[in-house]
Amino acid sequence: MSKTYNIFISHSWEYSDVYDKLCEMLNSKTYFSYKNHSVPKDDPVHTNGTDKKLKCAITNKMQRCHIVLIMAGKYSTYSKW
Repeated sequence: MSKTYNIFISHSWEYSDVYDKLCEMLNSKTYFSYKNHSVPKDDPVHTNGTDKKLKCAITNKMQRCHIVLIMAGKYSTYSKW
């Protein structure tokens, strides 16, 4: 029985197609099992809108993960996160 990894994928909702493609790729691997702890657009973290609470909530999600993937691209230049 293989290990299931907890993964957090940092991504921009404006470019969710790239995130979706990465998830599809991971899902297609029969030799790799994971649980996605990311914050998808259709299931946001509810923090009453404060940046400090959102940062804390995201940090807590990442701390429970074995792997943190950071999507790199030009869009990261324009995001405060």
